[in-house]
Amino acid sequence: MQQASRVKAMGSLMFKDVRQFRKDLDAQQSKLDELGLIISLSSGNPRELRAVLNDMEQLRRTTETMVAPLQDARDELQKISNQLESLKEEFAKRLGEDPEPKLAEAIQYYMRYLTGVKAGLVGERSALDKQLAPAKDYLEALGDAREALRKKIPEAWRTYYLEASGELFSWKGWFRTGERLQLWGRSNGTMLQSLAMGADAQRTLSLLVKIGVGLVVLFVFDFMAWRRLCFRFPDLPARTLLRRSWRVAGLSLLLHWVALGAPLLLYESCNGVAEMLLAAALMLFSWFLVQVTGLAADPAQHNPLRWVWRLYALGIVTQIVGFPEPLQTGCWLLLLALFFHMMRAPGIWEAGPLRPAGRLRRWSWSG
Repeated sequence: MQQASRVKAMGSLMFKDVRQFRKDLDAQQSKLDELGLIISLSSGNPRELRAVLNDMEQLRRTTETMVAPLQDARDELQKISNQLESLKEEFAKRLGEDPEPKLAEAIQYYMRYLTGVKAGLVGERSALDKQLAPAKDYLEALGDAREALRKKIPEAWRTYYLEASGELFSWKGWFRTGERLQLWGRSNGTMLQSLAMGADAQRTLSLLVKIGVGLVVLFVFDFMAWRRLCFRFPDLPARTLLRRSWRVAGLSLLLHWVALGAPLLLYESCNGVAEMLLAAALMLFSWFLVQVTGLAADPAQHNPLRWVWRLYALGIVTQIVGFPEPLQTGCWLLLLALFFHMMRAPGIWEAGPLRPAGRLRRWSWSG
């Protein structure tokens, strides 16, 4: 009787869960179709492909979370079915012992009752299998798409850095720049609208909450580490430089962490900024080591790597913005020319590990 009550209760709840499950699964399938469209429009941009791969991973986790309650219900029904089968076998064994007529009649009644309960249980389990089948097919298709994209990304990076687009000196490519810019603007506008008020608004809010919590943790860590550093090493030179390096590194790790759950557009931006901050932290820490070891002749000398970092940061920014070709390459060449023009200032490359680059710069500009 207890097993029958459990089956009946599960059946009433399952009907409501299944309707919501169908709705959520349709939404997941639509999201996967959107990601497929983004892949086709990305022109092989490795950063966009990496962001799509992250979104696919989010879809996998979300779908598995959706499937889990129905799968648990299906497993529970199977467990109850096994228990009912054991009871039937026990009743059949008692009937084989030739009990009294009244006891035999009662046993036969319960066996018929168990048979009816099991028939209903089989029906509900079949209904669950019918609902789970599309979800399993979807997860399998999602897994295949993720694997294909994971194999495609290394090739995309190779093409991005080592193969010329061929459109920089193409009149046709420049004539189509306006059309491509309109498409780029509409695409990014749609994603921004989704971040603010659309399907990704909840994920954006969650990301902001994570950033807030992370900043509080970083503030506490910075305060405690700085106090301990001042107490243990009161005469350490360039302590503020070390503090700046761990602050910037902490912000980089924070952005990498929050990017894991970020929507498509924010994933690219967070990872890009995190990469710039990590490079800045390494630059600051390297200059701290130079100051501590006394390799710098003048303590007030500026870090010669700061110009290299600025060039690196400009490259990351152009990748994040992702203008269509050939405008993207044109912007990068313009920024590169501006960068080298700024480098003409005397004394920037006169000392330090980048002195050979400074000599090459002087030779190229004088030529």
